[in-house]
Amino acid sequence: MPFVSLVPATKPSAGPVMGPVALAMTFFTLLCAAALVAILWLNQGTFTYTLDDPYLHLSLAENIAAGHYGINRDDVAAPSSSVLWPYLLAPFSRLPFGYLVPLFLNYAASLGTIALLGRMISTSLEGSNEKPVKLGVVFLVVFLILAANLVGLAFTGMEHSLQVLLSVALVAGLIEETTTARVPSWLPAAIVAGPLVRYENLALSLPALALLACRGRAILAAGCLAALLLGLGGFSLYLHGMGLGWVPLSVSAKSGVIAGGGSLASVLRNLRLNLRPGLGLLFCLAAFVAVARRPRTPADRALALWAAAAVVLHMLVGRFGWFFRYEIYVWISSLVMLIFLFRDALTGSPRPWRCCSSWPAAATWAPWRSPRSAPTTSTSSSTRCTGSRPTSMPLRWESTISAWSRTGTPTTSWTSRVWPRPRRAMRGGARAGRAGW
Repeated sequence: MPFVSLVPATKPSAGPVMGPVALAMTFFTLLCAAALVAILWLNQGTFTYTLDDPYLHLSLAENIAAGHYGINRDDVAAPSSSVLWPYLLAPFSRLPFGYLVPLFLNYAASLGTIALLGRMISTSLEGSNEKPVKLGVVFLVVFLILAANLVGLAFTGMEHSLQVLLSVALVAGLIEETTTARVPSWLPAAIVAGPLVRYENLALSLPALALLACRGRAILAAGCLAALLLGLGGFSLYLHGMGLGWVPLSVSAKSGVIAGGGSLASVLRNLRLNLRPGLGLLFCLAAFVAVARRPRTPADRALALWAAAAVVLHMLVGRFGWFFRYEIYVWISSLVMLIFLFRDALTGSPRPWRCCSSWPAAATWAPWRSPRSAPTTSTSSSTRCTGSRPTSMPLRWESTISAWSRTGTPTTSWTSRVWPRPRRAMRGGARAGRAGW
């Protein structure tokens, strides 16, 4: 079945697409509202994020707005794993509602992700009558919301919701380019901005550059690579000029590969540690290799090779754990690519919504099964690696960080009990998924 462009030449009808997307956005909004009400109730009307890291970012953003890079006014530090995120927060850091800006940005980024997911899935399921298409789109998008842990990521206050949006945009752009021979306007931006939001997105951007170069777009790939080197290299020079390392301390402290100097032994050790929590990604890798080896269209085989390369890179140098947020970018990218590559299995059935019933268990399996995905109440490694005590924060965040250091928060207790591991429900969903297959 030929793939329909993600940016149609004519105005799309609102019926088969906007309805499912609106329903999925409503579902996501209701989950966010329920989580927000629970947080306010548990904290006697005070909003808190589920990690302490956002308060480090807010402190850093406050100092950036004052012309200083660090969480304390008297010394420099690089506590953020993101290049761009603190600068996005800086213009709002002195406003009365500045502490809520990360939540607003994450909510907006998640809505953008849902819109992109709905568009891609709806085009993949075209060819059936309208009602099954609507059911299939709603079914898949809703469970991809759960698979990507969009609600949990939004309330961490971190940059991962934006990272997921850029990752899905990159996948959508590659699908558009390989199937229509047109480069969508957002693809170069997603390739360059992704690693600037989170370094892990290099696992998506570098194979994407190789794919574009192999498809005769070497100039575009070279331009994106130059922009990446300018952004990441310039930031590294900036840090080094202040007497810090070449990468943020939070990155070097959490990466075994960087701590090992990039040696082969450190890469192999990292791969060994990733094998158990990365079982879901290994399943995706096997599917991509199967597609690349079977007689499929050149576009499908190229996309499968790109996805396989991204998974391999993350398994070699990436990490897993902490709210499922370190691997979420490659996980959601792999799921979306699987849905596209196996679209014929969905549209070949006279009732594609039945085929979709097997996806929820597959899509939501990894977040709940990951042994290191549960929240933690300990102070983040970015605080430890900077050598700064949480109570030395500016006064605006001192009481909040001190509470985190002493006892954690009821929010974390609630998320660890209620949100991340609905074991009984997921066990039933897994059985339903196996029956669907």
